[in-house]
Amino acid sequence: MTYALDVAGTCAVTGRPLPSSRILAIDPGYSCGWAVASADGKILDCGACPHDRFVVPAGVTVGCIEKPCVYPKGRARPNDLITLAYTAGQLAERVRAATRVAGDAAGVVLETFLPRQWKGTIEKEKHHALVKNVCTTDELVVISQRSKGLSKKALTDLWDAVAFAKWYAVKIRVRGKITKGRKAA
Repeated sequence: MTYALDVAGTCAVTGRPLPSSRILAIDPGYSCGWAVASADGKILDCGACPHDRFVVPAGVTVGCIEKPCVYPKGRARPNDLITLAYTAGQLAERVRAATRVAGDAAGVVLETFLPRQWKGTIEKEKHHALVKNVCTTDELVVISQRSKGLSKKALTDLWDAVAFAKWYAVKIRVRGKITKGRKAA
């Protein structure tokens, strides 16, 4: 599901103003990485946990979740991808249900993106290093605090979610300048 932003920077679907948007990015899996960012891409919170323990952070208005896919020369086993797709669906519905309960009849608008759509083909270590370089000191403090006690795998999932949230914030800001497929005046 997608949505468009009008020239004023409000979501055309929810009518919410972009400046107050809180973005939730999810890297699904058994170890679920997640990050919450402001509309300008500042990381407000993040974490990683088993997917069945994921609790939707309060105040989320828009979100994105990674969509599992099969790459022809990929290393992933097909049954693992089926399980991952099932988990992503569960997480997406959990986000929608939690936000419907919070008063939004439709729930949060979630978009799905293939891994290559948002991070390309760069290796994880290099990608995470690039993201760390654009994080502010305040963001690095939040990430460091939320990283304590995480396994190496969970830490990787957390950094993927942080990168995904930052990428998505840029994406929706750019779309905020586009109306009905044409550039705004």
